[in-house]
Amino acid sequence: MKKVVLTKTDDETDFYQAIMEHKETLIHIAYSYLRNRYDALEAVQEMTCRAWVKRSTLKEAKAFKAWIIRA
Repeated sequence: MKKVVLTKTDDETDFYQAIMEHKETLIHIAYSYLRNRYDALEAVQEMTCRAWVKRSTLKEAKAFKAWIIRA
């Protein structure tokens, strides 16, 4: 998978691709807290929605992974 270059635009496709690039990491982190795969998947889905709403707070695209983990 190629690295996604995320810009501070409202491009849903770029945002989705950036999320998908880190999907397994996000699920792993959520699972480590929740200890249930389905709850972890739901938590990642909710986090993705919150991140989309707060996308304007992302200062640098290269910090996306850290930013999305804290979302």
